[in-house]
Formats: sequence, structure tokens, C-alpha cells
Amino acid sequence: MRTKHLLIAVGAIAAGVVAAAAILLATLDPNDHRAEIEARLGAAIGRPVTLGPLDLKLGLTPRLVARDISVANPGGGEMARVGELGIVLDLWSLVAGRPRIEAVTVARAAVLLEVDAQGRGNWQITRAPAPAAAAQAGSPSPAGPPRPIQLDRLSLSEVAITYRDLRSQLTVPIVIASATTAITPGQATPLEITGTVAGRALQLKGSLPSLDQLGTAAPLQLGGVIAGIDVAATGTVTATEPSGDARVAITIPTLAALSALGIAVPPDLATLGPAKIGGRIVASGTTARVEALVISLAGPEGAELAVTVTGTISTAIDLALQATVRKGEQFPFGLPALGDWAGTGRLTGSPQVLALNQLALTAAGTSVTGALGLDTRAARPAVSATLAIDRITLPAPAAPAAAPARGAAAPAAPVADRVIPATPLPLAGLMALDAKLNVTLGQLVTGGGEVRDIALALDLANGVLQVSRANAALAGGKVAATGRLTSGGALQIGVQGDDLALGPLGRLLARDIPLTATAAVRVALTGQGHDVRALAASLDGSASLVIGRGQVAMTMIRGLGLPQQVLGLLGQDISELRCLVLRTTAADGIVTLGTVVAGLAPAVVVGQGGRISLHDERIEARLVPRSANPLLATALPPLTVSGTLAAPRVAPDGGAAVGAVTGIANLLLGQPPAAVAPLPDYCGAALAGQPLPAAAPPAAAPAPAAQPPAPRAPSLPGVLDQLFRR
Repeated sequence: MRTKHLLIAVGAIAAGVVAAAAILLATLDPNDHRAEIEARLGAAIGRPVTLGPLDLKLGLTPRLVARDISVANPGGGEMARVGELGIVLDLWSLVAGRPRIEAVTVARAAVLLEVDAQGRGNWQITRAPAPAAAAQAGSPSPAGPPRPIQLDRLSLSEVAITYRDLRSQLTVPIVIASATTAITPGQATPLEITGTVAGRALQLKGSLPSLDQLGTAAPLQLGGVIAGIDVAATGTVTATEPSGDARVAITIPTLAALSALGIAVPPDLATLGPAKIGGRIVASGTTARVEALVISLAGPEGAELAVTVTGTISTAIDLALQATVRKGEQFPFGLPALGDWAGTGRLTGSPQVLALNQLALTAAGTSVTGALGLDTRAARPAVSATLAIDRITLPAPAAPAAAPARGAAAPAAPVADRVIPATPLPLAGLMALDAKLNVTLGQLVTGGGEVRDIALALDLANGVLQVSRANAALAGGKVAATGRLTSGGALQIGVQGDDLALGPLGRLLARDIPLTATAAVRVALTGQGHDVRALAASLDGSASLVIGRGQVAMTMIRGLGLPQQVLGLLGQDISELRCLVLRTTAADGIVTLGTVVAGLAPAVVVGQGGRISLHDERIEARLVPRSANPLLATALPPLTVSGTLAAPRVAPDGGAAVGAVTGIANLLLGQPPAAVAPLPDYCGAALAGQPLPAAAPPAAAPAPAAQPPAPRAPSLPGVLDQLFRR
């Protein structure tokens, strides 16, 4: 009985307390205390808070509604504005010692989450230190950890969140149409969210640890879609450590979906997918251990890239990588057609400075070893690469298009009025990053031949690209080049090539060079321009081409536009080439023809000055054929070259052409040719880089000992036979 009376007494006391609280609330107007509430809230979160009208509805479950809440942003402006915040309390739970909130609702809110230029988030709370006088003698000591609070329902609706990173200018808009959760001590916290991220679907559902479970390994289960990307995570998490052990699974339908998260994806990569990430992540404090995390990307035509990652991530990164590539040539990465790839490497460093060392890739017929690096600490990222490659085989070029069917007229190709294009130079890209590249390639095999001993060394820094070495052995000879290009368009280039067999060189370049000989090339040029045409119009320096003895197909000579009477005299299929030498200088885009000598078996063509303007591509030149054969010396007139690079014109030089025709007519009529001067060794001088000799005067004809008989009128076959007699 005593127990029964005791319970009745306790109940009566509790009812009295609740009744007293109700009476107190009935006389309370929260707006009278708004300034104090704003001050306490501002002190709690470290920034000013302003409240609109407060509305309190009384009862055993009183409801407090606050409207037009504003939270200041540390950088100025507003961090958050809430249209309406509602809280429903259970008074009886306060008396019972088990605090319970029936509902919290947030509606029509706008929140700005911003990272400043120093990497600080505006959500990071900085409170003023408590005054020393606050800790007074006799003040009550803390009564231990607060009791867990039960929240039956937390709901959000029409909440717009803007994430902005001032360092990268990244902005991601997030709209939460609805979100619900509940907090029950000792139980998992359910979570359900619907909305959009950058206009793409956001749907999450699962459960998180409750507040009182955060000190233990509590279960985690979450799945759904974020910005169109499928995500799933299962495992355990300990928030107070913090630590966790979870298996994650992420599926990105195409790489284009990453743009919703502010990640720029080049157009040629946007259609690749799906991309998948899956594996185990064990976290402890600031260190995460990754166990067999597999990242894969699907490409066109069954291509696939997969990387397996194992290791640790913290302030220092140490990860072992294993990669496989299937049908790598199908990816738009410019990978050579080497079939299936496999590789290993070790990624170390920090999030801002990464190094991929011990790189080893193998594929059919080749292997690659070396190291890669990335440094993002400066405004411009810096990349580095040191690679040694055994062999690369490029696919054979596609077959030319079939000729149109008989009777079908082929469309006329447009005739370009300029040869040098006005293609812009990618100068802006020189400021995008800094780079150091050292690559060696033992053998490059193409459909037309092979190139060996390739070595490339370049340095890009502060918008200046410096190529200190670009060497290769090809076409039986060697080529070495250096260069410099600045973001302002200043170019400096040097090329030296020796013993280059023209036939194999043409096959390498997929071009028909109708010469069987070896060539030497020298180029030393500087210029300034933002496109190829402007650069050419500013060139200064020199360039030369020297070709020694060999053979030339007459198809090449016929393509020079020589007069018909000259082509008739040079009508063989193949002619012996004694030399082809071209030495030029350039000043402000005007190319001066210095040494021009083309020596064939029956004759030699010598240039007598000329120039090519790279401003308008106009040509002015004079070529003089010379021969020790009196018949050829008579028949070949000097030639003028005019027109443009796109449409050159070669024609006999005025009165000299008339004289040549007259000389041929006299030969046909039986008039003996006049004596000609001995032919100087133009080829010898040109090949040696010496000044060309002047033409010798005609040799004096000896006095005849007796009157010769009258000559017979020659036949045309006889004349042609003399023309090509050596």
C-alpha cells in the first residue's frame, strides 16, 4: 500500500510540475526575449543571427515557430536564410528525464557553403574564448555527458544549397525537395533524401549511426543516386575516432555525369562509361587504408580500362597500382594499337605532390618503364615524365577512297589561294601548366618504315617551351632538332639532318618522292606570330637542302611546268641526278634564293637570283639552263618563275626563248651549232658550299685546214641523238 501511495504522490507532484510549466508558458511571449535568443544562438555558432517573428503555441506539446531566420556569412552577406523553422516539444519527457522532441521542420531555406581562397569553409565555427572569470570558485561542476535526445521526426523541404569554392571557381547547386530522418537513442538513424544536384537526380536512402552510437563501431548502410551517379556504402563507422570499415560501390553511367559535380570533362571523353569504383576502405583517424579498390572505365567497341589500388591515404599517400587495358586503341587517348596492356606502379606523395614511380607497362611487342609526377601547389600545375619505350607499332594508314564509278564526274576540289594556312598557334596552352619530359623510344614502326633511337627532351616553364633534344635515326640517316616557343608567339627552331635517303623518307611520310638519292637539311629560323601565316611572314634565318648524286624520275620534272619544247628534249623516264642544291636566307619574311643548282646528266640549271615573299607568297626567280652539249645549250632557254606558291608559273624568258627556237630551226636546216664554253663544275661548288663559278667564254674555233664538204641536212632522230649524247 505504501508503494501505491508513493506512486500516487509522485504522479501528483509530476502533474503539478507540468501544470506549473503550462501556466508559465501561458504567460510567456518569446518575442520579448528575441534579442537574448539571438545573442545566445550567435555565440553558439560564432556569427550573428537574426530572427523574425516568433510564434509559440501552448500545450503539453508546445510548438515554437520561427520565421525569417538569417545567419551571417563570415565573408559578408548571408550564409543561410530559413523561411520557417518549427519545433514541437514533449514537456512530459523533460519531467521524466528522457528529453524528446516530437518534430523539427525546416522549410524554404537557402544555404551557402563556401570555401575561401585560403581553403577555409564558412561552416567552420569559431567561438570567442570564455572569460576567465566564468570559472569561479563554488560554481557547479559539469554533471557528466548530456543525456541523449530523441527526435521523432526531422524534415526538410524546399532547401536550396549552393556549394562554392573560390579557389577553383567551382559552384554546385543542390536542391533538397524533401528529406526526413529520426533520432532514437541506441538505434540506427534512417535517412531519405530526394532532390537534384546541378539539375540531376538526387535520391538517397539508408541508415546512419545514432548520436549515442558514434563512440562504437555502428552499422552504416546508404545507397541511391547522386547527380545521376549510383552510389552504395555498407559497413561500420565510429565517429569519435573517427574510424570506419566500409565497402563502397559507385557507378557513373558516363563521364559526362561528372560535370554536374563541377568536374570538367573534355567532349571526346564525355561519352565513355560506365565507370565503376568498388572495394573496401578502412579508416582510422586521418588515415584510410584501401584494399583492392577497383576503378574501371568502359570504352567503345569493348574497350576497358581497370586499375586496382591497394595502400594508405593520409597526409602522405602510398598506393600500389595494377592496371589492365583491353583494346586501348579504341579509347580517345591516342594510345597505339598494341592490343592488351598490363602495368604496375607505385603512387606516393601528398594530395598536392604526387609521384608515380616504378612504372612498368607491357604489351605485345613492347614495354615502357619510367616515372610520372604531378605538382599542384603553384597556380600552374607542373607535370613531369621520364619514360623509356622499347617499340611502338603504328597502324597502317587507311586505304585511299575508291575512284568514282566510270562515267561519274568527280567533284572539283577547291583551289586554295594560299599555301601557308592561317592556323592559330596553341599559345594559350603554354600557360596552362609547366612540364618536363624526357622520352626515349627504341623503335617506331609505321606502315612506311621505321624510325630508331628517338630521344625527346622538353621543358615548359612560365609559358616558354624549350625543346633541348629531338633526335632520331631514320631513312638511313640522322635528324637532330632544337626549338623554343613562347606564349607571346616567339619561335626559334634549328634542324640538322644528314644522309637521309629520300625514297625511304618518302615512304615514312606517306609521300611519293621521285628521287633516289640522299639529302642533307639545315634549318636555323626565328620568327614571331600568333598563327602560322603571321609567323612565316616574320621569319629570319637560313635554310638549305643539299642532295647529291642519284636518279630522278621524269615525272617530277614534268610537274615543274616547264615549256613543252624543253620537256620534249628531256623525254626519258629516268634521268641521272648529279646534284640538287638550294640555299636560302630569310629576313622579315622575305626568302632570298642564294644558291640554286639542279644538275641532270644532259644539263644543269643554275639560279640567277630570286626571292619568295612569305607575306603574299609571290615568287620572282630566274633559272638558266646550261649544258656542254651544243645542241642542248642552243635549245634550252632561260626560264622565269613567277606567280605564287599555290599557282607557280614557269615560262621561257622572252627573247631568249625566240633565240632557242631559232637555234633549233637552224639545226634542223643543217646549220652547225655554235661552239659553247666548257661547262663549269656547278655541282661540285654547290655541294661544297662554295661560290658558283662564272660561265667561261666560248672556246675559239680552230682555223680549218681545208674547206669541209657541205653538210647533209640532219634528220630529226639524228638531232635528238646528239642532244642526249654525253
